[in-house]
Amino acid sequence: MLEKLRLPPKTPAPTGLLRLPFEILLQIYYHCIPRKRIIEVAHLCFIPQWLPDLEDGQDFEDDNSIFLLSKQISEEALDVLYGDNVFKLYLHGEGESYLKKNFSHQNRQRMKYLLLIARPRGVSYTPENRVDDVLWRCMLPHLKGLRIVAEQPVKERSYYGAPTHKQEMDCWINWFPPYMQCLGQYLVRETKIEVDANDHAETEELVKKCLPYGYQKIQCHLVGDLIFKRGQYSWESGY
Repeated sequence: MLEKLRLPPKTPAPTGLLRLPFEILLQIYYHCIPRKRIIEVAHLCFIPQWLPDLEDGQDFEDDNSIFLLSKQISEEALDVLYGDNVFKLYLHGEGESYLKKNFSHQNRQRMKYLLLIARPRGVSYTPENRVDDVLWRCMLPHLKGLRIVAEQPVKERSYYGAPTHKQEMDCWINWFPPYMQCLGQYLVRETKIEVDANDHAETEELVKKCLPYGYQKIQCHLVGDLIFKRGQYSWESGY
């Protein structure tokens, strides 16, 4: 009897869903959890679009009960939620702030795909702006895919007292590179990087200098076409 009492307690056998092979559990998660969607970090909402380079999208049940079944299932389901969707943020807006406000440190590290938009406007587009190095240092090494849409100033504004195009470009060249330098410092070679700068050589050269592992030049139809007035959003289309 005493010998039996000294034995370590047996680990309880998994029950229910936890007894299933992980591959089958993964298919259940895929059915219950939205995937391949774009998530606005500012509003925590899904945009009904997905990137074609991820796996085929599929319908899902709008039910979060799977996250309540057990700690293990919740952790695995969160890995799918954050790992199989694309998180969209505006660098010139409050994207960094919303990332910290709306997502825990652990969930930010779960993110595998980011869509970053940089435009010459917004509350963060100021000479005093500083890149949040701590935020990016913890996220970037975990990424599988990064897409950047960068809109440099292309023409002078027409209102009275507007800055010249040279002044606009000087602001852009001071503001944009620190973000790219931060990305270049923490991204890993395995991350697939895509950049849409609408063929503007100055911005493409800045990106090239900062990203040591290179990038693929693309046209982002999800965001870039609207920003750059291309395709269905072009002036010629009547948009």
